[in-house]
Amino acid sequence: MTEAEQNGREDGRGLRFLLPRLALRGGAGSRLGSRAGESLEFQDYRDYTPGDDLRNLDWNILARTEREVVKVRREEVAPVIEIFRDRSASMDVPPAKTDCADWLFGLVSESAEDCRVVYRERPVTPRAVRLFVSDTLVDEDPSLVLGRLAQGAAALAVVRILSKEETDPEPGGAFELADAETDERREITFDDDTLARHRAALEAHTARWSEAARRFNAVHFCFGRWLCAGTLQKPHGFEIASIQLVRLPPGALGDGRDHSLDEFPAEAGEPDDTARLQRAVNASCDGTLTIPRGVYRVSAPIRVTNRCSLQLNKSAVLKAVAPMRYVLEVDARSFGSGVSHDYNKFVRGGVIDGNGLASCMRLTGFAHFTLADTTFLNGKTYGLRVDGGYELIANNLYFKCLMPGLAGNSAIYVNGGDSHYTDCVVVDYTYGIHQVAGGSNRYTRCHVWGGPLPPAKPGEDREMLKDSVNFKLAGGGSTILRDCYADTGKTGYEIAAWDTRLLGCSYFNNSGFKLDDVTIIRHPRGRLLVSECGFCKNMPKTRVYEGCGEVEWCNMSYSGFGPQDDCPGALKFRRKSAVEQPALKLAD
Repeated sequence: MTEAEQNGREDGRGLRFLLPRLALRGGAGSRLGSRAGESLEFQDYRDYTPGDDLRNLDWNILARTEREVVKVRREEVAPVIEIFRDRSASMDVPPAKTDCADWLFGLVSESAEDCRVVYRERPVTPRAVRLFVSDTLVDEDPSLVLGRLAQGAAALAVVRILSKEETDPEPGGAFELADAETDERREITFDDDTLARHRAALEAHTARWSEAARRFNAVHFCFGRWLCAGTLQKPHGFEIASIQLVRLPPGALGDGRDHSLDEFPAEAGEPDDTARLQRAVNASCDGTLTIPRGVYRVSAPIRVTNRCSLQLNKSAVLKAVAPMRYVLEVDARSFGSGVSHDYNKFVRGGVIDGNGLASCMRLTGFAHFTLADTTFLNGKTYGLRVDGGYELIANNLYFKCLMPGLAGNSAIYVNGGDSHYTDCVVVDYTYGIHQVAGGSNRYTRCHVWGGPLPPAKPGEDREMLKDSVNFKLAGGGSTILRDCYADTGKTGYEIAAWDTRLLGCSYFNNSGFKLDDVTIIRHPRGRLLVSECGFCKNMPKTRVYEGCGEVEWCNMSYSGFGPQDDCPGALKFRRKSAVEQPALKLAD
């Protein structure tokens, strides 16, 4: 290891090289890749073929349907960062350029958490992140150079290293210049006119490389004499496009203790509570941050990426005061913790208010994560969005929209599997529970209803009832809804997932909201079992079922339906006469 590389590693401590949000590939590791593998995160189902590991066979489905299917899970990879260093002679003039390349290698190696950083002569790993380190003083078309490197890459960055003499030569006197590549020599006088032509040529050269970088969606870093540790002190750091190398705030690696937000007062010049909340989260790495009662104004997402858990007072409100994607973003993965998984992370309590400006919360990368006793208000697009991971234990969650203008949003948007949602209540979101992917999710005693918000225009359905779906299963498989309650929605249950069971569920349409022409179950595809459910008809145009017909009905109870209505699987109730009732006989 060179001294420059060692310096780079030291400068990289307290930094994080943030990978692009793309499907990566690499050797076995801890990040989710783009292919099937042996992680615990469910990806899909497929038919069993001889030679498949029997441990992945879904025995429950086999017992019910006699169909052999296996669970396909995501692979876990250690992403690869490939660094390609220009080996031409000009990179050794002056030697500081080579030192800068070694420094950069050390910096990225230290700051790229859970990644493998390697020098390469040519591209090897598909979907790798690639860095090309060069002075770019070559005659070859930049598009050809970058085209070879960009092919099959997850992301590409060009890091140009130039010395002070190459960017800002000082005028004065005659010199003999020697080309480091060809040894061609030329005498030249450095006067103001020569320097002006040199700068114009350098700008044109830079523009050609920048244009080529844009063509391949690459990041183009142009560094001159200030490529050194001091670069990181600049306000922008390295943060450009999809590849970022940013300085972590003080205390971002934590101090090994739990904290209360009271320990982090607002600092001078801070217009709201965003910065102090983020400081408190950063200081609570691997610990628990307690947030006392109060309304906290948030103007940028609060990001939890350090395995911090949050305990909010029931009257603590995180309220958006500016447009943003999410008020709270939690990446629950365990990178850098020294353990493969931390099974006890949680967010409990409090209120997250998108205020019509933002979605409330996004949770990613979880492994047995608990989310409980939390209220989600006025989510612009989502109340809660769940992406990736397994075993979310979501309990006693409350979702409600109190302001108009949010039609089309989803209270709980599920893109993950093997999770349990229990005792969740949704009021006035267009889509209550909206599952787009993920296997073996369980929804128990969840109640979705709408109607309080008035119509957007006179004569229309109420705003959040228009095109509403209480439970929308657009994807995934082996999903069970047990004792769930669809209460006043244009569609009660929309089922397009594979192998779904509705057990003991209900539908009711509050006639006070005058919502007519409703469908209780809309079923475009997938196998469906409907058992021991109770459906009420409160408006004239009420259909029980519309769909593909791959459905079984059992022990159904209907109220308000007439003989003209199709009521599949209905139980036959008969009131016994007085003669048949022993109790009445004894009374006589």
